[in-house]
Amino acid sequence: EIAARKFENPKNFVLFEHEELVELINHRIQLTNTQEGTDVLKAIETQHGLLIERADKLWSFSHLTFQEYFTVQWLTHLPSQQLSEKIASPQWKKVVKQLVKSQQPADRLLRLIKQVTDQLVTQENTIQVFLSWLYQKSGSIRTDYKSAVIRAFYYLITFDLVRPLNLELVRALAYELDVDQASALDRSRARALNRDRTFKRSDRNIDYDHTHNRRYAQALTQVLALDIALDLALDLDIALDLAFGREHKHFIDRALDFSLSRSIAPDLYSRLSQLKTELPTSNNSTKTQIQYWWSSHGVRWIEKLRQVMIEYHNIGHNWQFTQEQQQKLQRYYEANKFLVSLMNTKGAISEECRAEIEDGLLLPW
Repeated sequence: EIAARKFENPKNFVLFEHEELVELINHRIQLTNTQEGTDVLKAIETQHGLLIERADKLWSFSHLTFQEYFTVQWLTHLPSQQLSEKIASPQWKKVVKQLVKSQQPADRLLRLIKQVTDQLVTQENTIQVFLSWLYQKSGSIRTDYKSAVIRAFYYLITFDLVRPLNLELVRALAYELDVDQASALDRSRARALNRDRTFKRSDRNIDYDHTHNRRYAQALTQVLALDIALDLALDLDIALDLAFGREHKHFIDRALDFSLSRSIAPDLYSRLSQLKTELPTSNNSTKTQIQYWWSSHGVRWIEKLRQVMIEYHNIGHNWQFTQEQQQKLQRYYEANKFLVSLMNTKGAISEECRAEIEDGLLLPW
């Protein structure tokens, strides 16, 4: 407890005031006066050498490694709720990163962080149903990517339908899990998304040429590319706010290309083609007419597309998360991202523990 409390002071986590230590000792073992606390402190110094007086009334652990070791012991014995609060704190995140570097391997601590991360959403039935879908959807994908990377990918593009994610969030978890494969996945996602409102219209080059399509297919399996195209076509904001539906034709075109090239579900190609014919085009409609069409018919068209996506690709579900659930999903994601960053610390975790934690990331409780 002495070791851990001192780490809560980022400006001075090494030196202790004499009175501070005596007060902590008295409180911990219920002593009645400062002299008794001082006697215990002197006994610790004399008999064990764990705490030493560096100067008059200034103490420290005899080596920082001891302080770090005892702090890990303190963290691993905290109740789950308290540990969860600690790893959500920016200050304690820095401390935990330092501890994982010095106290290796840190399997026990990392397992506990995984456990309290999962517990963030155990009481939310809707989120548990969502995570069950995530497991089913990712399990249906044949790919060389790690399963956790695929789950992170679908977590991100689905959560993006609920609240926009910035590109840093889009990158983080998948990139941390599998740097080479996931960075390629991220580049394709960023190119396809490219929805920062500060960009000029001329910068929105969503009209992919054949070269880009080949690179896109290399970065993702075709089924992931198809799901990105469907996901983006489902966003009514693009139709109403950006280019009055022009992007939707591109996304539907991409989905048609990918579905045809994979020779899957011929009915899917037919249904998407039918939906495409319903969209107004710049050839026979003015911008004002197109905008009016989307304002009048966009919601119905989006729902028809959603039903096709669910029926043929099990994607596009309208989860209708509450604001509180969205915040929990955000915290859950950030906690998983932090856990993965800890696992990537050199020497922090055994291979057996790494495999165990990775296999369980972003899964229902």
